Amino acid sequence: MSTEIRSKEEPRHADDSVPTATRTRPPTVDACAVERELVIGALALQDKDAAVLRVLVRLLDGSMSLRLRFGEQLAACNIVFVPAGCDTSHPGVRVQVTEGPATCATDPGTITVPAPLRMSNVMGALHKALARIHPPALADQSAGLAALFQSLRQAVGPEAPPRCIIPLHSGHLLLIDAPRHRMQTAAPIEMLLAGECHPGTLRPAGRVDEEQLHSAPSHALRDFVWRLSQRLVDLNAAPPPLAAARWHLRRWPEAVALMAPGHPRLAALLTARPHSLAELGGLSGLPLQAVQWFLLSGQLVGVAEHGAVLAAEPAPTAPTPPAPSAAPGWLGQLRERLKLW
Repeated sequence: MSTEIRSKEEPRHADDSVPTATRTRPPTVDACAVERELVIGALALQDKDAAVLRVLVRLLDGSMSLRLRFGEQLAACNIVFVPAGCDTSHPGVRVQVTEGPATCATDPGTITVPAPLRMSNVMGALHKALARIHPPALADQSAGLAALFQSLRQAVGPEAPPRCIIPLHSGHLLLIDAPRHRMQTAAPIEMLLAGECHPGTLRPAGRVDEEQLHSAPSHALRDFVWRLSQRLVDLNAAPPPLAAARWHLRRWPEAVALMAPGHPRLAALLTARPHSLAELGGLSGLPLQAVQWFLLSGQLVGVAEHGAVLAAEPAPTAPTPPAPSAAPGWLGQLRERLKLW
């Protein structure tokens, strides 16, 4: 461990040129929260990319709830950064460094990162690799995604500022622009949908936040909400309380909202006339939890709304016992005696 500490304190050499965006160390977490370690290696990379990767590993060590170190021996590495098209038999997770956009990989399962390396895209690649090495438990995914959904509901609420920040446990920031229905973050969408980025306390976006996210990708908030709710349905996550009312759609939802089985039928029912939750469950054939997540997501993006809250159904009353019959007359007594009933 002493050797590792000394390596962090060594002065930076001139050839360790790091992009400007990577010179500020991200906020770290307490040492007790760092539970997992990744050993990063490089194979056949250009000298500049390898030098930048070494510095980024040093800077990111302790952030993202990860312990990171650079390994000289490939056999000890969990993750290896290689040039695109490099064929290696290393058993660990490979990250291909591409000269063009990272989307140029032919295999959708390949983890790619564009050159020159930057802190944001290296962080995203490491999170993807970590998910393959140590898949998060379903309970952890469900809790993280449910908390993120609740934070988004708060971010678009009437009391939230127009532009607000949701700090993420990974060290990333998530900016929500409610009036424009946009979200901006350097964290990959796949990482957000994996449930690893637990949200912090919502706050207004400041000038420093705006500058930090200036070049971060922007995404449609509505599309992300629908994808997020479907992930919650897949994980069988319990939805937050839903108003006991009749719901309807103000307009037809986005195409991504109709990709799940049963959602087109559900949207058609809600467009035709208002329905209660019980009615929607019976008519659509979907589980009630799936219907609840659809309604909550529609409400979040401004598509669904409900009318007046329905009155609670009256509790079932005990059946009224039949009134005692009057004593039989002489004709009834005669029939009973002669067994003529």
